[in-house]
Amino acid sequence: MFRFHKYLTKMIVFSIGVSTLPIILLCLFFYIKTSGTIQNKVNEGNVLILEQTRLRIEQVLGALDLQIERLSDSTFVTDALNSGITPSQFILV
Repeated sequence: MFRFHKYLTKMIVFSIGVSTLPIILLCLFFYIKTSGTIQNKVNEGNVLILEQTRLRIEQVLGALDLQIERLSDSTFVTDALNSGITPSQFILV
């Protein structure tokens, strides 16, 4: 009777080991594979966000450049630059 329990215990441990080891290895493989894929997608998203931010900054700087160019071409500014500006004309500046 004692041998039967010992044999049964060994068979149960062996069966559990044989059935769970492939599942654990498969889960580990899928975890590594999916974590790499997710990291790649996160990196691609970050690159897109950086590109969008760069384009937005370029757009703002382009608009600012255009406004400064328009201001410098205005008659008010050219008249102010051509005339001698004194400290009393601070409001004009």
